[in-house]
Amino acid sequence: MRRRRRFSASVIICLSLMLSLLGMGTQGLAARVLVPGYDAAPAGVSGQSPRFEPAACPWKLPDGQIEGQTVTCGFAVVPEQHANPTGPTIKLPVAVFKSASATPAPDPVVYIEGGPGGAVQDTLTYLLARDLPALTANRDLIVYDQRGVGFSQPNLACPEVTAQDLADAQVELSPDDKASHDIVAVAVCRDRLTKQGINLGAYTSAEGAADLNDIRALLGYPRLDLLGVSYGTRVALTMMRDFPGAVRGAVLDSSVPLQANLVEDDGTNFERSFALFFAACAADATCNASAPTLQADYTATVAQLNAQPITTPVKDDKSGTTVPVVVDGYDLTSLIGEMFYDKTATQIIPQLIAQVRRGDTRLLDLIIQALGVTGPDINIGTYYSILCSEEVPFNSRDRATAIVTALPPDLQPIFAVEVREFFDVCAQWPVAPANPIETQAVTSDVPALVLSSDNDPATPPDYGKQVAQALTKGYLVTFPGIGHSILGNGSDCGLSTMMAFINDPTQPPPTDCVPKKTG
Repeated sequence: MRRRRRFSASVIICLSLMLSLLGMGTQGLAARVLVPGYDAAPAGVSGQSPRFEPAACPWKLPDGQIEGQTVTCGFAVVPEQHANPTGPTIKLPVAVFKSASATPAPDPVVYIEGGPGGAVQDTLTYLLARDLPALTANRDLIVYDQRGVGFSQPNLACPEVTAQDLADAQVELSPDDKASHDIVAVAVCRDRLTKQGINLGAYTSAEGAADLNDIRALLGYPRLDLLGVSYGTRVALTMMRDFPGAVRGAVLDSSVPLQANLVEDDGTNFERSFALFFAACAADATCNASAPTLQADYTATVAQLNAQPITTPVKDDKSGTTVPVVVDGYDLTSLIGEMFYDKTATQIIPQLIAQVRRGDTRLLDLIIQALGVTGPDINIGTYYSILCSEEVPFNSRDRATAIVTALPPDLQPIFAVEVREFFDVCAQWPVAPANPIETQAVTSDVPALVLSSDNDPATPPDYGKQVAQALTKGYLVTFPGIGHSILGNGSDCGLSTMMAFINDPTQPPPTDCVPKKTG
């Protein structure tokens, strides 16, 4: 159960599926379909680019969508490096969901997935499927896999890391030993990708924004309405900076500011979410009545598991096998941190703690299975290519380590390992530090709706404030108690606020439905 920072909706999707089994989450979901990505392939040969190649849709489409009628697909062939338009090319899968309107607006919505390294399949099947009627009422919707992930070619996935994580999940190891194994496995993946001729330095947010502009031009749209979630907001902000004339407006859900020091901030952000969680339970009559000593119970359970880890059989959906998963206190803390992403999952954390403390693993098994024994899917090659270029060189290892030592004891080993992995992996990852502009706040006149949640563990509300303050037409709306991603957590109010803005980005959206924080 590896923990990597994920600025994506994948955690929410996995937990929503698990909660549906418990009768607590989204109802009526079909069984999860895992559609494998194309095998990693060498970088494309030189040729005319950009160009669009019509093709069958590689994704499992939402129910009711008919290929060739309501949706069309193909591949955008774009330069591996846009500064070298005659050099090697890559291929990005693209789907266009047609508007239900007979006279659709000329500027479509484009969904930008999080991560970095998140594929769009699960989001397309579940989250976007739910909101398709609203999103396509007046305009087309574009969905695509970003470079390096999902059905893009080449694919920068690291099965070596997944295999190592699966093996490590079955034995009792310290967080530091797991990190050592992970660093070696990442190096093996790196060597394989570079031998295939893949230029890992070409996988950046700036190149991703240029890809999106190419997709726009290839499909014949004058401008786009951007819908970025989590890391996708960073791509959206970069496009607003680099191609402002191609953007009509942007919805930035759970924002990642370019100027934030993500490695240094991560532990503090999660500590904040833990503190808010315990305080919220204490202030809620029902929660406090059922778990009056919740924080003490959590601390005792972590200590109990660290002294005597438990082993529980869990089905690993990626391999299709049931494996004995060893869970210590640090693993439990990591799982709870992932559950903070999802509003409904957060509500069952007290029950999880109570069960585990008395040796009952039924709920624990479901959560591990939902998240995956090795964690939610993230494309490791793309993940490190972006973060080793745009984040780690601009963060201080000493400063990050000092911040970790000030965290509570249950969080220190988790985030100490994270700091070690980032700096050790990036020291050997063959990418150059990004242009310093990639660490500077994006200033723009493009209208933008900035959505945040007050208890978000990955992109706290201060991140939304940082983004909105630099935008001359930025409208900040903060929701209480949603978790990570307003859209991903199924907020009807969030969707209606978002659609009102998309329909008229020149005006502040109505916020009457946004709950007022109490207490």
